[in-house]
Amino acid sequence: MQIKAPGAGDRWLNGESLEGIAFGPSAAVVVIAGRYEGQRGRVVLLASLGTNPVYIVKLGSGIGDVRVQQSQLQLMQ
Repeated sequence: MQIKAPGAGDRWLNGESLEGIAFGPSAAVVVIAGRYEGQRGRVVLLASLGTNPVYIVKLGSGIGDVRVQQSQLQLMQ
């Protein structure tokens, strides 16, 4: 029986730091550019890796879950 190593998404959900990934699960963020600029929310999932990773963010305004590029997000202070 072969056990598969967890993928990047699973490792991210478990709190492992991944190169090039700025936000962890449940990070409180504000959208600083794009369609949802000014909206606040929490990171739910890491949707894709790459030079500009994409996250699923649950917006607090009631809009729901949206896809947002890392470059369009900033940690809330």
